[in-house]
Amino acid sequence: MTNRHEWESDKIIKAFFGQAIVENSFKNIKNPYHLAVTPGFHWTTHKIKIHYFICVIGYLLSTLIWHDARKTGFSGTLDNLLDSLNEIRLSRLIELTGKRGKPKVTYQLEEMSKEQETLVQALNLSEVHLKPLKIEGFSVYN
Repeated sequence: MTNRHEWESDKIIKAFFGQAIVENSFKNIKNPYHLAVTPGFHWTTHKIKIHYFICVIGYLLSTLIWHDARKTGFSGTLDNLLDSLNEIRLSRLIELTGKRGKPKVTYQLEEMSKEQETLVQALNLSEVHLKPLKIEGFSVYN
């Protein structure tokens, strides 16, 4: 039902589906397992606004990744995608060379399902671990 009597039927249907997309987005943001927008331990209005802003940016980035994954044939929901990506594991291999000093450390992705391999290739993640991010005073893989 609508009070937009001047609209054409197709416009009403598009508006209805658009509303469903927005409602689904709010449902995803409220999901306690992924992307939950729960106010942490913030007491000032400024910190709460920043927290919500970061949560919305995280949701937007997740939906962009989901969009890219769907282009390659992924048919699951955003939650399925995040679960699947979460199960991809990176292992640290430490080689004792017998020499003094630090041992040689290398990283490699563990075995994955076919779906996960497809996602890794589609999202161009297969070689990210080979060149760890270097930020002064911060180590990524510790």
